[in-house]
Amino acid sequence: MVRQSLPIYSRTRTAGQTARAMGSRAVQMLDDNPAFRPPLPAIASPYQLSTFAGKADTVWHASSLSPSQPLPVPVWRSGFRDGQANRALFNKPTGLAVDRRGYVYVADSLNHSIRRISPNGRVITLAGNGERGHHDASGRKARFSHPTGLALSSQNELYIVDQGNQALRCLLPGGQVLSLLPAGKPLGGIALDAQGLVHLFLELNLEGRAQAVLGRFEPNTGITRLLAEWEGELQWLPYRPGEEQQPFSRWWLRRSHRPRPLEIAEAAQAEGLGLAFDTRGNLHWLAGAQLYRLETLGHRLQLQRQSLKLPLWPLARWQGLTVDHDGTIHVLDARHHSLYRIPPGSSSPEAVLDTDGLNQPYSVVSDGYGQLYVSDTGHWRVCRLVPPGRESLLRLARLAFLPYLPSASDSSVKGIQDVVHKHLRRKSLLPLSQSDHLMPVIAEQHVLAVLDQGNRSQQLAVVKELVDQLQPIAQRSLAPLQPMMLAMLNHQDVSVRTLLIRHICDMIHTEQDALFWISLLDQHHEPNRLLKKYLIEVLSYLGKRYELYGHVVPLMVEYIRAEEEDVVEYVFQHLLNIRRLGYETLVDPLIEELSEA
Repeated sequence: MVRQSLPIYSRTRTAGQTARAMGSRAVQMLDDNPAFRPPLPAIASPYQLSTFAGKADTVWHASSLSPSQPLPVPVWRSGFRDGQANRALFNKPTGLAVDRRGYVYVADSLNHSIRRISPNGRVITLAGNGERGHHDASGRKARFSHPTGLALSSQNELYIVDQGNQALRCLLPGGQVLSLLPAGKPLGGIALDAQGLVHLFLELNLEGRAQAVLGRFEPNTGITRLLAEWEGELQWLPYRPGEEQQPFSRWWLRRSHRPRPLEIAEAAQAEGLGLAFDTRGNLHWLAGAQLYRLETLGHRLQLQRQSLKLPLWPLARWQGLTVDHDGTIHVLDARHHSLYRIPPGSSSPEAVLDTDGLNQPYSVVSDGYGQLYVSDTGHWRVCRLVPPGRESLLRLARLAFLPYLPSASDSSVKGIQDVVHKHLRRKSLLPLSQSDHLMPVIAEQHVLAVLDQGNRSQQLAVVKELVDQLQPIAQRSLAPLQPMMLAMLNHQDVSVRTLLIRHICDMIHTEQDALFWISLLDQHHEPNRLLKKYLIEVLSYLGKRYELYGHVVPLMVEYIRAEEEDVVEYVFQHLLNIRRLGYETLVDPLIEELSEA
């Protein structure tokens, strides 16, 4: 860190940072100047902004007004470097996408590459090598030219607007890069619907001038359709470049009743314009002072326009846009370096971040827990924002057995906010009243997903966290846990089974709990020799502790059939101890029946 007394002039300095560096009198002067005020009133509950990835150097600045109190000024750095998030370097990050595992994908435009940030803050390069090139090759050797917009499919196929090459690319999960050519120059805005169709803004010259229109590209067929008004209604009509010059084409310019594409804006004003789908499949975008929503009603399309109250001058330059699961829209204004929130049904955007936080933001996306990620292009970083009221959701996101984000379109996680408040209100996964369900449906589904798809550390974490939550809680029904416990008890990894079996007795508080576990052990056939001995001890403990020898002895007798001699000897010793306690009439007939069989 450096201490200096001269003013610092950096492209990353904002009005608020400059004011703080000049002292309190300068702050008052800037506040009196409306040009330095936030463009719109901020909401009462501010969003929590932090740097998710990107590197900054701190310079201590001592101004002439307050030389004894130097102030820290961050100076953001650009470059091309992978590694930990606080050391990684970007060069004009633009488009963003986030998957269900919490990985954030970044279009690093001036590095001509695609980067990925893991949930624990590790940055790697997926495609591109930092050098501009034509769309050729694949994987890390693929060549991009100023990639911008990103959209991720449900199969983790990443669609990339390769704006410099005027192409659409597809990065497959295996690392292959496919080149697609829509009918027009992509302008950066891109979104995918539930069917995997790519919606994007295209620059076309249909009327003798460049205009931005809304297109839909079908990856399987390579057909581009334009949203156009024809025969009195909006339709998606197929279009190929040059059809406006062909006499027998419906797009022929000399036709009096040719289709009229829906013009979004001038092409120069539509670069980077945001597109986003909501949970109902409606497509949203902003242009000028209008909020648009394209609805699909059966086989008909309906376009809704809503005028926004925007007391801004100069006018906003809209960039990224995302729609939350409850219909709240977040949109970026690159001209005023701000983020706005538009509640459902409202026409008055609310500024949630003023000019002190961002510099030329480009894209915004949200994950299943409501966190927002913003590409802060002017500061060469990616930011993470936590909206007010989302703290409980973040607690859910940090649970070890939930590494996969819920899908906004998944009906099983509908009302996730209520689930979290209900089941995590005391910083515990499980509720304390018998009237509540023991385990939320969403947690059960994710636990099973982790046991099936997670790595060993995640699988052990799910068992440990569930055991820790169950140990201190009594007087509840364990029945809803049966699918998860069976999945753990029959897991192919012996370490997962060992961790659960060694803690079975810690989770049993009542006779009903004991009967629950006896029923599970009756369905389980343990292949591991040492774990068989552990289970024999568990059964012996349950019989002695809760006087349930009538239930556990038949299960113990089955271990006499074991192939391992030490297991057979071990179970005989426990059965003899039970027999000495006065249960000869229970043990002897079972052993005799087994010997006859």
